[in-house]
Parts: sequence; structure tokens; C-alpha cells
Amino acid sequence: MTTIYGLEKHSSACSLPEFFFQNFKCNYLQANINEVENFAKNGKGVFFFQKNSCDFPVFMSVHSPLENAYIIENVHGNDVVPVSFFHQKADGHYVALSKLAQSPPLPCSLAIKTADCLPVLMFYEDSDYFFGAIVHAGWRGLSSQIISRAIFLLAEKAGFKGISQEVFLSGLNIVLAPAIFGTSYECGIDVFDAIQKHIQVLFSLSKNRERSSVSYELKQKISELFSIASDVSCDRYLKEKIQFNSSFYGWRLQSGSCFPDLQLLAFCECVLAGLPEQNFRLVRFDTYTNSFLPSYRASSHGSKQTVSREQRLWTHLSVPWSSCSEQEKS
Repeated sequence: MTTIYGLEKHSSACSLPEFFFQNFKCNYLQANINEVENFAKNGKGVFFFQKNSCDFPVFMSVHSPLENAYIIENVHGNDVVPVSFFHQKADGHYVALSKLAQSPPLPCSLAIKTADCLPVLMFYEDSDYFFGAIVHAGWRGLSSQIISRAIFLLAEKAGFKGISQEVFLSGLNIVLAPAIFGTSYECGIDVFDAIQKHIQVLFSLSKNRERSSVSYELKQKISELFSIASDVSCDRYLKEKIQFNSSFYGWRLQSGSCFPDLQLLAFCECVLAGLPEQNFRLVRFDTYTNSFLPSYRASSHGSKQTVSREQRLWTHLSVPWSSCSEQEKS
């Protein structure tokens, strides 16, 4: 069962298509208002998600990353690199850590900065190892398979430690952090074409992948959801939401536009890769319409005065056992 974490009391406020709720089991949780208010006031916050009866924290900050965070410089590509103290140009970084290493714990996290693009956090943990990655997925990175690259890179590292791909994928947790909603994200035909090519590649890879755990029925559902996620204006309710956003925030709808939803596209890609639905957490906040989250597009439109155009959202994947510099990173 996918957990959706939103700002409003009702799931209808999270701008997801009716098809999603009809075909995928969801557990909708309203955000803790104290957490949200603290984040809006201080520019820093932590949001907790249940993981095997334990709280898993996702740390977010505006202005700057948290202390002891490893950072990279986004270039809108699909490179995923080992965590490093050095300033690397990439759109994802990862750790593969042994808990057996005799090293004193040290606060550590992997950070990504965004201002509408999607941060994707993924982690697998057992009694001996922790494998984690965080990637920056705008439409360019997403359509060049950065999410799948990160998933199967971690799966390969886990395989070197004797963890089968089937076991790894069944235990890999995904958090889809705040990004611009499809109902706020008007794009041109070039974006739509890139996403369609991306979807074709993903289904081709899934077909050729050995021991795929994805059933034919589930692939049919994912195919339909991919179609909707590529342009959410095909959903009647979401089309009305797009028209409202356009009128309320003062941007003119263009003919031939598409409205892709990055979180939904990422969800489809991960499920098609073999991840169970219950492994997902969607932090369903729209960066465009929420006043406390940075949005490059909203700032460009002049519709968001509380956050400057230069500000970015930093999302952090916390590592439970570190010194990342001393333990295994590749």
C-alpha cells in the first residue's frame, strides 16, 4: 500500500488522477501541521515516515544544506556517483555501507537541491548493510533513466554482498519528495516526446530483464498510468485544476501543451522495475503552489513572493551508520 503524505485532510487535494486511486492501494496521511509550520518559519524541517514500525526521517531545508551533508552539482543528466567530499557534477550519489565496519558513528546525509524538479530517495537496509541513493530528476534526467540507473546500480552493489536482486528490490524503499505537480507544470511537445521515448525504453528493458516480478496485469495498469502521468490534463478533474491554477496564478495556457507529473512518472518507473507498492512514500506537496517551498517556475511567473528565485529546496537522505569517508562507498 502506497503512503501519500499531503497537506490537506482529503486525498482529492493532492492532485492525483482518479485512475491512480482506483487501481493502486493508498494510505493517505495528513501532514503534521506543526512540522509544516516549523519548516515554513525556519526553513528547516524533518518529516517522519513509517518504515517497518520505525520512523524514517526525511530532512529538508531551504537556503543551504544541513551540516555534514554530502552535496553534488546538478547538471540535468543521468550520472549517479559514489558519495565524495569532492565537488562532483552529477545528478545522483549513493553509498554502500557495511555496518560491520568498526568506525564511530558520525552524522551524515546525502543531499540534493531542487526548485521544482523531483528528489528521489531510495534505501535498503538489513542487519549488515545499508545501500542508499538520492537523485535529482527533472524531466531531462527522468527521461534519460536516472532513477532506474540508481536502482540497479545499488542492486549491483548489493549483489556483490550476496543479496539477490529479488530480495534487494523487495526491500528497497522509495521516498518521492516535494516537486511541481502536473497540474502546475505546463510543458511543450519536446518534453512529451522525450517522456514517450523514455517509457518505451523502460518497457523494453522490463521485457528483457530476467526474472521480472511484474505481472502482465500490473504492466497494463502501469502503461495506462504512464499515459496519464505524461499529461494529466487527460483526467477530467485534473484538467479543471489546471484551468484553475492558470487563472489563479496568472499564466496563459498554450495550445499543444502537456502537463507531466514527475512523481507519478517516477512511481510508474519504480513499480515497473519490480518494487512493491507498499515501499513507496509520496510527499505530495506542490512546489509551485505552496508558499514555503522554492519554485523556480513560480518565481519566474511572479506568483510567489515569499521565496526568492535563487532559493532551493535541499532534501537529505540520512545515513544511519557512517563515517562515509572511512567505510565502503563503491
